Amino acid sequence: MRPLPKLLTCASTEEWLDLLVQDFKALAGETSSRGKPVHVALCGGETPRPFYEALRQTALPWPQIHWWLGDERCVPIDDPYSNQRMICETLGKDHPSFEKNWHPWPSDVSPDEAARLYEKELGVRLGTPPVFDLILLGIGEDGHTASLFPGSPALEITGRMAVVNRLPEAARAVGASERLTLTYPVLNAARQVWFLVSGEKKRSWVEAMERDPDGSFPAARVKAANQTIHWRRDA
Repeated sequence: MRPLPKLLTCASTEEWLDLLVQDFKALAGETSSRGKPVHVALCGGETPRPFYEALRQTALPWPQIHWWLGDERCVPIDDPYSNQRMICETLGKDHPSFEKNWHPWPSDVSPDEAARLYEKELGVRLGTPPVFDLILLGIGEDGHTASLFPGSPALEITGRMAVVNRLPEAARAVGASERLTLTYPVLNAARQVWFLVSGEKKRSWVEAMERDPDGSFPAARVKAANQTIHWRRDA
């Protein structure tokens, strides 16, 4: 049985951003004040874009924050569907401290080698399993999170931290059919997990996450002890 997440519902984008930024400042400030680096795994897609743009303009302990990427499509960096591209254009734009502490998936090797190298870096810097201070996740219209899709092989992997996930045909409508993703052992070990969700069309998934501790869709299988759903309803 998984812990039920706390639901924070925001009526507007402005309210949503203010809440996220203030909570992030508190988390980063508390961790860095103890002399520790702050390790954050970011999510891709359009929903977090305004949050990253707002964070870029926020006073944070930037030199102490290390930015990772929870999942990535196996596409070139300049591809419109590249999560790395979106994050560098928003959160990382013209920010030297971001570039210094940015840990993207390797893009110049095969997907299997990229997963192996990312897993190695995670183990060296964060241990096994790696314990992130915060992991940001979304919830897709099919209930997926990170690149853990319904019916995909990575759902059942427990002995790896980072893998290639080859998507079933039904999940290939947008972007590449091969994805790189962190696995459940990593997501479940995080100190905090925030699901960033937008729009009334996600209501059914939000309600299922909030009320059903035995949910079987991918997002509901995240079992981190401290989970929060940040839902903005105006999108």
